[in-house]
Amino acid sequence: MICAIYIRVSTKRQQEKFSLPSQKKILVQYAKSQGWDYLLYDEGAVSGETIEDRPVMTKLLQDAKQKKFDICLVIELERFSRDEDLLDWLIIKKTFRESNIKMATPHQTYDLTNAEDDFMTNILGTLSTREKKKFLERAKRGALEAVRQGRYIGSHLRLGYKYNKETKKLDVALEEAKVVKTIFEMCNEKNLGVVVIADYLNSKDTPSPLGFAKERGIVSKEGTNA
Repeated sequence: MICAIYIRVSTKRQQEKFSLPSQKKILVQYAKSQGWDYLLYDEGAVSGETIEDRPVMTKLLQDAKQKKFDICLVIELERFSRDEDLLDWLIIKKTFRESNIKMATPHQTYDLTNAEDDFMTNILGTLSTREKKKFLERAKRGALEAVRQGRYIGSHLRLGYKYNKETKKLDVALEEAKVVKTIFEMCNEKNLGVVVIADYLNSKDTPSPLGFAKERGIVSKEGTNA
């Protein structure tokens, strides 16, 4: 029995229950416990919206058509797809069914040529899509409410501002604000271009937004979160 192990996390990793290393560890151990040889398909951190955006899934489906494996193992079925219209989910299932390839998690194996298993995977795919839509609705409501309250919900470093953890708003960072004022004066009043402005700031050893953040201890000297 040859097993294809497919691992993926979404681009929003903080929402994931299983990291890539944990998925690999769990699934490889499970495959070995079953006595299966395995092929690893590591998609990395990409969205599960479309097959076109997932080159590793595309390769896996090509190999499936050539019957290079007998079963495809994932940490949970939603790793295969979370598209809203279920089209990609049905394409994946059709490919597996026609090649007589089973779907599996460490808890359950599904034979898509079996009517009950096929029906059950349809239900699970629909539930996964429903849960995603509910999550997006909750996230949208939360973001809108944060905006109404004047809270900052971005993640990028903003030159001239610092994030206030207590108020969850942006406060003016005076030293950075001076730099912003200089940039605007050079651009709007003196009509200077980006290269000239950048050269001037570099000549003054002006920190970048990341440099200012490091000075304030927001990120470490290596550029990671402090």
